[in-house]
Amino acid sequence: MRHRASLTLLAGFTAVSAYLGALGMVSGLLPVDHALAARLPLQSPVLGGLALALVVAVPSTLVIVLSYRRHPRAREAAALAGLLVVGWILVELAVVRQFSVLQPVYAFAGVGLVVLGDSRILTRVAEAASAVPLFLTAPLYRRWHLRWGATADEAVAVMPGDDLIPVSHFTATRAVTVEAPPEDVWPWLIQVGYRRAGFYSYDLLDNLGRPSADTIMSDWQDLSVGDVVAPMANPPTPDTSFVISELRPEGSMVWMKPDSTWSWKLITLPKGRTRLVTRLKQHYRSTPAVPITVVLAEFGDFPMMRKMLLGIKHRAERPRVAASSDSPAVGEAQMAGQHLTTATDVRSSIDLYWLPLGAGGHSVRWNGRIYEALAAKHEGRPTQSLYHAALEVVHENSRYVIEMGPVWNVADPNRDVVCEGPVGARWLGRSRMFRYEVRCWRNGRIPDIDEAVDSPRHLSNDGLQAETLLEIIRHVPPLTWGRDEIHSGDMWNSNSLVAWLLAMTGHDMSSIQPPAGGRAPGWNAGLTLASRSEPSIKDGQPVR
Repeated sequence: MRHRASLTLLAGFTAVSAYLGALGMVSGLLPVDHALAARLPLQSPVLGGLALALVVAVPSTLVIVLSYRRHPRAREAAALAGLLVVGWILVELAVVRQFSVLQPVYAFAGVGLVVLGDSRILTRVAEAASAVPLFLTAPLYRRWHLRWGATADEAVAVMPGDDLIPVSHFTATRAVTVEAPPEDVWPWLIQVGYRRAGFYSYDLLDNLGRPSADTIMSDWQDLSVGDVVAPMANPPTPDTSFVISELRPEGSMVWMKPDSTWSWKLITLPKGRTRLVTRLKQHYRSTPAVPITVVLAEFGDFPMMRKMLLGIKHRAERPRVAASSDSPAVGEAQMAGQHLTTATDVRSSIDLYWLPLGAGGHSVRWNGRIYEALAAKHEGRPTQSLYHAALEVVHENSRYVIEMGPVWNVADPNRDVVCEGPVGARWLGRSRMFRYEVRCWRNGRIPDIDEAVDSPRHLSNDGLQAETLLEIIRHVPPLTWGRDEIHSGDMWNSNSLVAWLLAMTGHDMSSIQPPAGGRAPGWNAGLTLASRSEPSIKDGQPVR
């Protein structure tokens, strides 16, 4: 991540200063005269100190943690933390009405966090803030917004799923006309949800600031009755996600969860247009959570639903663009510098990434340096930088990340594991701590891609090579990581996997080398294994 050190330094300065100020106010070590105390909220320095810690110190601490872990959302957090710092200074000047020479310093630090961070998140903050009047006043025009955009006939017409909630305390029927046929509207609708496409609404509120997708995502197009749809949390739970109850592709569907249904109907209009009608029915059951349900429905539903319908309309009316990506990956992959493939870019490709050993992990990095120092001394040569390899393969408008890693370092349930193997010794592999996995991760991400060196290395545009590579990876042998079980003179690891895949698919291996001054332990093990197997592609033709 660019400017990581500067970001951490600024956030650290802000956090430490705020913690010290908060401690001084709460403990009384920082003197507050009576005139100043009288202008504080509730005339309490203790509450002022707690507010300083919560509003300034804690967000800045979060920035430090995310930056240290190279989290893809660290820059967004920095921009928000900077905004809070500047806001705090402005409130100080307006409420406390006392100037300090330190205030410009802290304001400068806040502005610095915004500049070094991802200021795009501020646009989403402003967007959500501009909708506050809609949220606050929604109950005042409830009768009107419960049928926003719908005709009188649509408001009283029977919708699919109406019988599932016979007693509804909140029934809202809304509609919009889309200048596109139903087959162009449906894909945007079926893919909605948190960590999917988002909800095309106020992303700061319903998608944790991740921008809603602007592309069709193939992973979420083939849902059926019984599947989870429109999840609102991760992992999905019955209370936060709907399940498809009825489904008629490109025609209608019903989403259901306890005490609620959300139905959709797409009506074909002349001239290739669509009437998109939706109905939400909510039964207020007497439970401890019912006040939250009532507030979300009565205050939040209309502004969010209105923007969602307009978001679907806006996207469907544009020239259709399809991309294979999930919602969090759309934002995070772009932040990580990875590319996405659209329908206008149908070529296949194979790209190689060289990542420094231990990128993002200090223990692995130091262990690698110790290993290389010992190996170099034993072989009588200078030490070299160590690299491990990963592949990104695009085929038929889908992007795949191919890599080997510990089974415990990626929590995503959709990471497409094709095999697992032991680390160090076969018997150690009985423990999860000593197992690796090989991933052919559709729409996945390469960890620490920002640290890749001389990458990506473009290897091929050949569709046959890409297709074959994606097939044979599912037959990779689960050899023991760190051991030489095939007597190649080299150990088996992630480099072995990549070398084996590339050699088996007919690449010119003599032209593929690590970055200058570096080496890739395990590479020869993959080449040796491939030399003992019948190649899948030879002289540009498949071997049958």
